Amino acid sequence: MFTAAFTYADDDDRHVREAAIAACIPLLDDPLLLHRRATLASLVRQVLGTSELWQHRERAIDALDAWGEDSSGIEGQRNAFLFCDTDMSPDSSPWRAGGSEGSSEEPPF
Repeated sequence: MFTAAFTYADDDDRHVREAAIAACIPLLDDPLLLHRRATLASLVRQVLGTSELWQHRERAIDALDAWGEDSSGIEGQRNAFLFCDTDMSPDSSPWRAGGSEGSSEEPPF
């Protein structure tokens, strides 16, 4: 699996590169692949560490820290639960239940 995912680590599409590198991270816990961490650490830092997605940046920090690598300079999400911790009222959500919108049919179960 590692070889298949790592093939896309230098893809021209940044989203593909990020997904490939993120997929490789947990695979490197296999004792047979530990020697590949040094190679992947620089990619994790350069690609995931600079991603527009805070989830990839957090993943980079977690992986580099777990591997004993330097993760300084990577800006993580300051509050990963910011949305959950907001004081939004349930009525302001676009997903609120009820009302006359949507289907009026009973579910088939």
